[in-house]
Amino acid sequence: MKWLEVFDRYTKEKAGNSRRLLLADGHSSHVNLRFINYCDENRIILVVLPPHSTHRLQPLDVGIFSPLAHAYSQEIDQLIQSSCGFARLTKRSFWRLFSVAWERSVTSSNIKSAFSSPGIFPLEPKKVLKSIKVKTPSPENSDNDLKRKTPGSVRGVRRLAKEIRKEQAVHTAKLEKIVRACGKLAIQNDILQHEVTGLRAALVEEKKKRKRGKGMGLFDKEQPGEAQFFSPEKVAAVRQRAEEIEIEKRLQKSLAEEKRIQQAREKEEKARAKTEKAREREEKKQAKIAEREHAAKQKEERKAEKLVLKQIQLEYKARLAAEREARKKRSGEDVGKPAVKRRKIATQEQEKAPKKAT
Repeated sequence: MKWLEVFDRYTKEKAGNSRRLLLADGHSSHVNLRFINYCDENRIILVVLPPHSTHRLQPLDVGIFSPLAHAYSQEIDQLIQSSCGFARLTKRSFWRLFSVAWERSVTSSNIKSAFSSPGIFPLEPKKVLKSIKVKTPSPENSDNDLKRKTPGSVRGVRRLAKEIRKEQAVHTAKLEKIVRACGKLAIQNDILQHEVTGLRAALVEEKKKRKRGKGMGLFDKEQPGEAQFFSPEKVAAVRQRAEEIEIEKRLQKSLAEEKRIQQAREKEEKARAKTEKAREREEKKQAKIAEREHAAKQKEERKAEKLVLKQIQLEYKARLAAEREARKKRSGEDVGKPAVKRRKIATQEQEKAPKKAT
């Protein structure tokens, strides 16, 4: 974004009210909504080059980077050579060497050549295609190559050995050794190929895991190998699609939040119901225990009352027996005494006895 602001500042005055064209590769730092919005707001048309073509189409790769790297390497070599290897390249000496290489390589002629070589300006669309040479194999050579193809399996080696036997006489023992050796090598090759395939799959999975950014889907899926022009209409469509995606994400997030709240409520209701059931069971258990304790207490009280009644009855019977014995003794003593003495004793007993309350 900082580089884009510099580009905008240094090209705005020259462009005036016209739009400017910016060529870029398909890196995620260029093809994101923030970058595209800035280009659209500042009248910059963004063109994303086709994938794997920047070495032929991008002006920096075609005419700037190579001479710049060559000039910078020359400056480093000259520093090492002049100091006999004692001087080291540090941050302090970097800019001194790089500025010289920049002034030598990034010239107006190199910049114009970088735009004219891939046919960007002046516009020549077929200029790059002319420089690409495509070799088409002839059918005769392809047939011969198929016929002369080296067998890669044990079965192919054995088939070739049979053909050799038919064509000319060969020592059988030596030929068998060759077949066994080739078979052994073919088996080892199969094992190694299997291991390499597994390792490649593991590396692909690890790269997928380590991949940080996510694609925004800004490229046209119907034309994956062509350049992408981010015109104002396309930028508006991309912005609208990004808003729709954001709204959909918010909706999914709200639905997930509602689902989570509903699950929490259901979980809370289940926990409350479980607590109520446990409390009811505990209350029933405590009520049963209280009933048992009350019944046991009543039983103890009835048992104690029975013991008390039994004791009272025993005491009453003992008292009655004692009174009966005393009465017998008294009646036996009264028979042998004279009547006057008996009356006197009875009178004394009456006087000793308590008077009845009124």
